Amino acid sequence: MKHRLLLVWLAAAAAFAADLPHIGYVFPAGGVPGSTLTVVVGGQFLKDTLAVHVSGGGVSAEILDYSYELDQRARNRVKNEMEKMEAALAEESNAGVKEQIRYQMKQGEEMMGMIRKSVMEKRKDPELFAKKQFNPQLADTVTLRITIDKAVEPGMHELRLITASGLSN
Repeated sequence: MKHRLLLVWLAAAAAFAADLPHIGYVFPAGGVPGSTLTVVVGGQFLKDTLAVHVSGGGVSAEILDYSYELDQRARNRVKNEMEKMEAALAEESNAGVKEQIRYQMKQGEEMMGMIRKSVMEKRKDPELFAKKQFNPQLADTVTLRITIDKAVEPGMHELRLITASGLSN
């Protein structure tokens, strides 16, 4: 019995840890005192970023944007699901079910917006886009505006994102 409980607990802990936000890169990785810069943070499970924590004080951060890159199969899947939901909405007579479909379509529209953004990037620089390889561990990007106070001593500061599911590395 103890072994079963341990396995269930380990499985639950692994499932919980799987959705914790993870930062894979920060670019640019630094700035000078008295400057304001735009920083891109790439990683996984960063969608619901609520706030930014920078250690040491004197550095503030504002969340500007979030985007998620999809591979071609996922893009096609989203498009197909949106078409199915539109057809289901047209045929449905129950108001409650229609409301659920509209809610799902709203989430699908967010994904379609990210797909359109990706297509625009491809049009801007097709050569660079062709070289880009999809990596799910770096698919989420959060764009920040970082302001570094003039009085901040140069040195290492830790940047973490606070999301609905926890604190990033």
